[in-house]
Amino acid sequence: MINKSKLILLCCAMILLNTIPLQARMVTQLTPTLTITEEYTNNYYKADINQKEQFITTCKLGFSLGLLEKKYELYLNYNPLYKDYDTLDDNDGFDHIFSLDGNFLPTKHSSISYGLHHEITEVDREGESRNSNAL
Repeated sequence: MINKSKLILLCCAMILLNTIPLQARMVTQLTPTLTITEEYTNNYYKADINQKEQFITTCKLGFSLGLLEKKYELYLNYNPLYKDYDTLDDNDGFDHIFSLDGNFLPTKHSSISYGLHHEITEVDREGESRNSNAL
């Protein structure tokens, strides 16, 4: 007679052995990104009276992790960025951008796509709208 612990161990081993071929077909993709941009505006406040020039330097270092298989794709992205203002030092600060995107292919001629996007702005920037949203 097989006791309970041996039966549980046998079931776990069978489950693991059945999932190994599935994991062998999955491709994991890690993509780092580095972006540096310089933006110029001659009317930062978008006003008729108080027109102010501004240079904004943005440095973004992020990564994308992709899990790819024949029937689905899943991407997790994280991109923190730092904005440096030329004359408005109080506006300098970090933003964080997260996203999760996927695609499921249940049949040859159909697909289901989904995505989640969230941005966090740590600094209330004078003259800009607050960019903290989720889609």
